[in-house]
Amino acid sequence: MFRFVIVAVALMLGSPVCALAGEKAELHTTWYARGGPEQQGRASAVVGKKPKIRWSMKTGGPIKSSAALDSIHAYLGSDDGKVYAIKRKTGVLSWSFETKGPVSASPVLVGGAVIVGSTGGHLYALTASTGALQWKLATGDKVIAAVAPVTIAGEAAVIVGGGDGLVQAVRLKDGEPLWKYQTDAYIFGSAAVVNDLVVVGGCDGFIHVLKKEDGRMVRRVQVGPYVGASVAVSGDRIFFGHFGNRVAGVALSSGEFAWHSPDTGFPFLSSAALGSAAVFVGSRNRKMYALAQADGREMWTFEALARIDGSPITFGNAVLFGAGDGRLYQLSESDGSVLWILDLGAAITTAPAADGKWIVVGTHDGTVYGIETRMKP
Repeated sequence: MFRFVIVAVALMLGSPVCALAGEKAELHTTWYARGGPEQQGRASAVVGKKPKIRWSMKTGGPIKSSAALDSIHAYLGSDDGKVYAIKRKTGVLSWSFETKGPVSASPVLVGGAVIVGSTGGHLYALTASTGALQWKLATGDKVIAAVAPVTIAGEAAVIVGGGDGLVQAVRLKDGEPLWKYQTDAYIFGSAAVVNDLVVVGGCDGFIHVLKKEDGRMVRRVQVGPYVGASVAVSGDRIFFGHFGNRVAGVALSSGEFAWHSPDTGFPFLSSAALGSAAVFVGSRNRKMYALAQADGREMWTFEALARIDGSPITFGNAVLFGAGDGRLYQLSESDGSVLWILDLGAAITTAPAADGKWIVVGTHDGTVYGIETRMKP
């Protein structure tokens, strides 16, 4: 039995790159795990009301992977070791592909392929329409973050980091590495791509800024504590939370810290999302923080019933996220007031995927949900 708590009815959903367009799958549309190359966690604004669960599908393990969406399917991984393609309107399974380890990484859609890593130490390219294997690359250690699509010397490629601390660019057509850059510890967040730069945080306590074309290091920014999530970049500012219990804003051009939030007492595993003026990031102290991008001052906080490891997404004047209490929350970006709450009954440790009037999200009990929102009163 699902418990619904509808506090208000203003749902704004969307993808920055995918449009809901009938039943024709746009297989060559790129879907980024965090809304775009800068990993800002943004979606375009489409107004919907009264979220309602339309379908659910059970997998064989906890779901820590966010979904990638095209106009027909939702693609996501499960800790049962499989990648799933599910009809987003009905929840019917189209195909599944078994990897050699739990799939915590979020799939990315690019060039008609689903690109996803597994904790079994491989990166896979699967045909989006059929699930057929195009190629796989042994990465040397587990991959738990989404890849970042790029173009290098006119060729489509992806940037991937792994548990061995290696960041590499991999050619899309055949899985051949184009360059490699070695850090000193795990890479558990996705890279942000800004013009000719790649920006990635590491568990070695550094933000690494690299040249996109060849992986050459431009600079390393010393943070100290682990940076275990994806960074978000806007203009000349890099935003991220870290295991030192704080959120930071760093100048991309110089590596200087613009601001550091006060110690919250608990680490940040959530990736940051950007609104019009705020940066949003969830903490293990159960709070969602809205901090001013300009100076890091606290604009508001909202406390859930359990820790927030899942990453938020933003659209219009709203922020959407899941928490360990099993609830999806939508809050007003401006003041943190509750717009609606939907209780799914099991912990949510990933970011919801939103496109048009649909939300797709998985929970720790292995269930995937398709949630529709009404576009008219």
